[in-house]
Amino acid sequence: PLCSILGLTRLVCWGKQGRGRCLSLLSVSESGVVWHKVNAVPGRVYLARKAQLDLVRVHAHVARPELYEAADALGLLVWQDLPLQWGYARTARRPAVRQARAMVDRLGDSVRFYKIGLWLLFAQGADGLIQSILDRGAKVFLDAKMYDIGKTVEEGVARAADRGVTFVTVHGDDRIVESAMAGKRGRDVKILAVTVLTSLDDAAL
Repeated sequence: PLCSILGLTRLVCWGKQGRGRCLSLLSVSESGVVWHKVNAVPGRVYLARKAQLDLVRVHAHVARPELYEAADALGLLVWQDLPLQWGYARTARRPAVRQARAMVDRLGDSVRFYKIGLWLLFAQGADGLIQSILDRGAKVFLDAKMYDIGKTVEEGVARAADRGVTFVTVHGDDRIVESAMAGKRGRDVKILAVTVLTSLDDAAL
């Protein structure tokens, strides 16, 4: 294997170059993380568990059902990215909700938690997608990164709680967080505060 040490992160790659097959394992501190890319087979998942790792990330595609079944059988968490990320042409963005729904259908009970990002949230049909996820008994992480006047944030969190959302993000300003907590109104929705956006550089800070 090819190993590269990056701070506390150890990256291990298997696969044949040029054939689109690569499994990368990411181990951070004492808690193992597996980063799975492109086409992996269940045998690779067994190697991940043997290496005492505990999370598989499936990036920008949906893997074969066998991968999810193997991860479930071994007690490995699966971090599933939606296939559409970053910058895409309008022709690729339009079917985003349809593709997301197809992914949810294919994953079935193998995945119990879904994160909905902000740009997907405003796509046509997103409301139905969220409801279909909740109707399955799965959980929703609404990555809305709310930042507005206090009452608007409070009501936004309240609406998310009404829908049965499990996590919702807000910006980490003290007043924003206080308003978000007020919006819980006794419900079990969890508030995650975003303190610094990854797009900010030293000049912006």
